[in-house]
Amino acid sequence: MPKPVRVNLRRVFLAGMALWLIALVVCVALMTLRIPTGDALWVIISGLGVGIALLIWEKLDRDHYTQLGR
Repeated sequence: MPKPVRVNLRRVFLAGMALWLIALVVCVALMTLRIPTGDALWVIISGLGVGIALLIWEKLDRDHYTQLGR
């Protein structure tokens, strides 16, 4: 059985949040053009909220998940 790969989850979560921020900019731009975006804004805000929660979890549990890759 292969060993678990050590990853830096902070980079993964920040990359995901960067994509949500790009989506937020696009959504706001569409809203300024009066193009209906439906519930997209709430989905994007929720995605950013989950990303923030995951960054907090990563900070608090970093020692545990890095031990798994050793």
